[in-house]
Amino acid sequence: MIRQGRSSLIDMAAPAPVRQRPWHIRRGGVAVVVLVIATLALLTATEALAQDGPGWLLYLLHDVVWVPFWSWIWVRSGFWSLIWLAPIAGLSVAVLLEFLGLAQPMRYLQTAVLRLVLNTWAGGALLGFQQAIGWGRNREGLMVAILRADLLRAETVAKAVAETDVAGKLNPTALGRMASQLCYLRAQDEATQIRVAEALALIALVAPPEATAHWRAVVQRIWSHPETDRIEALTQITPQALETLLADMRQGVVAPVTLALATLGVARDDSLQRQDLMQAWFTHWARLRHQTSPRRTDLAEAETLINFEFWAARAETGLATRAVAADRSGWLAGLLPGVAMHRAMGERAAAGLPARRIGGDA
Repeated sequence: MIRQGRSSLIDMAAPAPVRQRPWHIRRGGVAVVVLVIATLALLTATEALAQDGPGWLLYLLHDVVWVPFWSWIWVRSGFWSLIWLAPIAGLSVAVLLEFLGLAQPMRYLQTAVLRLVLNTWAGGALLGFQQAIGWGRNREGLMVAILRADLLRAETVAKAVAETDVAGKLNPTALGRMASQLCYLRAQDEATQIRVAEALALIALVAPPEATAHWRAVVQRIWSHPETDRIEALTQITPQALETLLADMRQGVVAPVTLALATLGVARDDSLQRQDLMQAWFTHWARLRHQTSPRRTDLAEAETLINFEFWAARAETGLATRAVAADRSGWLAGLLPGVAMHRAMGERAAAGLPARRIGGDA
């Protein structure tokens, strides 16, 4: 089974989760109930059964229960007395369609209401109430699924802005709110911690520093101190710590969670000050991932925890942009013909391809 992760390439091959339900049993049961009721009604209406035989109970129920009930509704109040049946009938049809697996009107309505509340001031109260009644019993599964889906949409918008290098042009409220709400419901879940850390890293790319500080403080109030210290140490990793971690990565003694969080730290804009370490991180990652035997499962698992190709591409683009700016419009290359001015990194280095030039051919 392919493990589904944060990588869009891996997600393309991952099977869609399907909740198995006994639809044939449900539909068959409902059909039997409808058939029985219709048959009894037909037998009563046509008086097909003898009144002194087995049918006397049907006629008794008709005379004692149905006739007085119908008379009270129709004769006493008239047609307009049936208006109250409209919402009940509509709700019953919606529930029946969902029960039979023919449509999901109730789930769509529930999802719409939850989204509406989560995006208002009442969202915090709803999260607190949901956690109080559902934590440990998985009753907040739908709310978590909604938050993850909305967070993914907000991340997609942030990545599009980041790829255009328009920093500070995105309002990170939606991204920060979804990340903090998901963090609140799944504060102890390691995969969620990584997901939230990645959202904070995206906010740092596309939003002003004060917005980044605000949402980082919100999330830190939810996490416990040991978790906060560990995540901060990796996503804000220092060059000295990165050198040590790089050596440990080569030896295969680093946990996938640590590798994923450190990748977010390596791909930060200020990490470009140590271009040698950034190049070494992604180049060695690619070589160890694709050129070692047996395959490095720790690196493969780490790639599923974050959107690895986005951060690797961002780091490589940043390095290439700086390299182009530093070569003084190519005059040095003109003095040294045949000497490569750029070194391949990441996947291109692992595949033996030449370095990619900004504005040139791949």
